[in-house]
Amino acid sequence: MLIFKSIKTDFIVKMITLILYLLASSINNYLYAEIDDAQVHFNKGLFYQMGILREPMVNLSTSSNFYKVINEFQYVIDNYPSSRWAASSQNNIAWLYFNIKDFDKAVDELKKIIANYNDSDFADDAQYQLGYIHFLEKEYNEAITNFQKTIDYYSSKKVLLQKDRVPFAYFMIAECKVKQGKINEAIAIYQKIINDYPHHSKARESKMRLKQLSE
Repeated sequence: MLIFKSIKTDFIVKMITLILYLLASSINNYLYAEIDDAQVHFNKGLFYQMGILREPMVNLSTSSNFYKVINEFQYVIDNYPSSRWAASSQNNIAWLYFNIKDFDKAVDELKKIIANYNDSDFADDAQYQLGYIHFLEKEYNEAITNFQKTIDYYSSKKVLLQKDRVPFAYFMIAECKVKQGKINEAIAIYQKIINDYPHHSKARESKMRLKQLSE
């Protein structure tokens, strides 16, 4: 009797082990299928993007491949929002609209990066690019707000890129101040860049700007 109980228990254990193995394999296969599909569409987007980059930038929006690129990247975002290619797809869409100077759509796509992929490597750059678009559109207060958010982001994190991005953002704030006629405030910011980041390229540009403003 004990032997039969032992055999029955051993059989049940083996069956449970087999079921768990099959379940894990199914989940694993599903995940890999999902990853493969996301990567396939991401790579297709890159392929089309490489094609349109050989065309003049001014004609990108009329290129037969422009919306093919958008659609492939959007497919990844819509169907695999948690995949490793989703944030990059969103960034590529924003970049494409920026390069055809469709700033309204570029702003919308950049805001999606900040809202949906705030932990990605693209979020801080999206914040800076928002500031730059507002600068190009002569919306200087909005530009300053976004450049300051870039500074705040890096000031709160000890990251290597802090030494590079922060002086860029400070410099653009100073440029906004010049456009607004707030010369003294701009001079103070240029001087801060020179003092705090003496070896950065923006320090050299700040010296040039100070010289121009003094003439």
